[in-house]
Amino acid sequence: MEEQAREYCAFIDESGGAGLDFSKSGTSTHFIVCAVLVEATKVKLLQDAAEVLAKRYFQGSEIKSSSVGKKIPRRKQILDDIAKMDCHVYALVVHKRILADMSKGYKYHQTFFKNLHGKIERELLRTFPYITLSVDEHGDREFMDSFQRYIVRKYGSIFFPDQTIRFCDSRTERLIQVADFLAGTLAINYEESKKAPEHKELLQCIPRMAIHHYPYVPLDTSRFGSDSMYATNIDIVSGISFRTAVAFLKELEGSSDNDKLTQMACLEYILNEFCYGDPERYITAPEIAAWLNNSRDNSDITQDIVIDAMGKMRNEGVLISSSSDGYKLPYSEEDLIRFVEYMNAKIMPMINKVKICRDRVNTATGYKLDVLGKTEFHELKDIIDNLRNR
Repeated sequence: MEEQAREYCAFIDESGGAGLDFSKSGTSTHFIVCAVLVEATKVKLLQDAAEVLAKRYFQGSEIKSSSVGKKIPRRKQILDDIAKMDCHVYALVVHKRILADMSKGYKYHQTFFKNLHGKIERELLRTFPYITLSVDEHGDREFMDSFQRYIVRKYGSIFFPDQTIRFCDSRTERLIQVADFLAGTLAINYEESKKAPEHKELLQCIPRMAIHHYPYVPLDTSRFGSDSMYATNIDIVSGISFRTAVAFLKELEGSSDNDKLTQMACLEYILNEFCYGDPERYITAPEIAAWLNNSRDNSDITQDIVIDAMGKMRNEGVLISSSSDGYKLPYSEEDLIRFVEYMNAKIMPMINKVKICRDRVNTATGYKLDVLGKTEFHELKDIIDNLRNR
């Protein structure tokens, strides 16, 4: 019997403002929305743990990232305690400098908040069929009511009866305060005015965290220089990779099919690395599976499921390169050649085994039995015949 999906609660807060005028002092370069995901049956337990955290580090007042600032050792201590809580974290990092060049509509505060904050609500509603979203109040009651109507109207196709959105005063909800602290910690990693040398260590302190980026942007190929023998094709290859990936995600936007959701999540992970991480890095199937299990109501995603998802996306035209080191979106001719070499090393021995089998049977039967004689084998037969005639 299939296990029923668990009921979850998400506690959501953000770091950074909506302003896009970067000539003004204090304008954030990133807008970060963070959700702390907790099984409904464990909410009280984690609220009690957060209360202990508040008393230990904040004298019983609010758990706020701004209260700690750049005191890195103290922040690490708090993160170590949060890591002991039975929850996982889902975050959206919005790169505002890129956003400012995309659409003038984002200069309006309400449009900015509803559209970007709404992206994480959409993802959670799409992923968790039984969930209550507790969102920090932002603005007056009229704006909050309009935001809730916006979510229901825009994402109605994925909005289930067993999903609820409520707005809370963060001063009285400790788990929203934890979301604030985590969002602020991510800001230290991304915000230009807050970056700390230890930012990578801080991220490692937060286990079970899935980070998404927005918007996706084509790879900046200028950083690779022109001395590579493959440099002339970097723009072409990286452009094809980016466009096929984004088009596939857009085509499946709003889908509630679990198989499609898995494909989208796998692609989003390698696309995040392509756009905002290291485009040369291959990512293993176990790493992608671990990320999926952190970001979804599922703890049984295996590397075989990831491999299957990658294969299905390739069949749909998404350009995904692979090697013995894992998967990535190719950005250079070298990536493509390495992929073909990897597949060639697998495919040709398989074809040769079929060829040997066929030759033995043909010889033994005087060519009266051709194991490739059936219509469905005609393409394989043509390949082997061509190999014989070379």
